[in-house]
Amino acid sequence: MAHFLIAAQHREDSPFNQLTDHTVVWEALTALDEEMRDAGVFVFSRGLEPPDAAVTFSANAAGEVVAMPGPYGPTTLAGMWIIDCEPGEAEAWAARCASAHLCDVELRPFQTHVSEQL
Repeated sequence: MAHFLIAAQHREDSPFNQLTDHTVVWEALTALDEEMRDAGVFVFSRGLEPPDAAVTFSANAAGEVVAMPGPYGPTTLAGMWIIDCEPGEAEAWAARCASAHLCDVELRPFQTHVSEQL
């Protein structure tokens, strides 16, 4: 088994952002979290505050850091799940997350630390 991040990404034209009432999405996400718990893959999930609450920190080659208000990049991280399962199963859960949340999601495995390999 491995840990994966499923990151919900919002663009301005995401179907989620076209809705005026998000009740159906919230219900679908709550049900999906419960299905993940029942399947034994759920580790954590949480939505994030709106993009205007974000601050992006950038470091240059000299290690100097500049803080800029706002999110990083053209998409906005809206929320996330952390799951623990096999790779093929993670892809299926990511597809279900995209469908339930009506937005793009990124699936990415966590690195295995050397200490975990010993």
